[in-house]
Amino acid sequence: MATSKNEKSLIAQVDLGLADKFQAQLAERGQKQKLAMSAAIKLWIELPVEIQARLLDQSMDSSAFISLVREIVDQRIQEGRKAARALHGSHKKRQAQKD
Repeated sequence: MATSKNEKSLIAQVDLGLADKFQAQLAERGQKQKLAMSAAIKLWIELPVEIQARLLDQSMDSSAFISLVREIVDQRIQEGRKAARALHGSHKKRQAQKD
């Protein structure tokens, strides 16, 4: 597989069952492994260290893992809503000052 100057090949040994499920899902959805791996790495580097540690522990079952992901998503949604409210409030203040 050809790579460009802006790309680096990463190799890792992962559990056979996990790798098979990953590749089957990619094939089923018509997705490219390169893009899925890039997305996973982007997600990983954005996670807080505490969450990374919990994931590296590998003691979580599937339901605990999904709960963790939901917790992260819910937290991000709340942060987004809070930021939106703050933006809306500052916009209202500027509008009131103009009037």
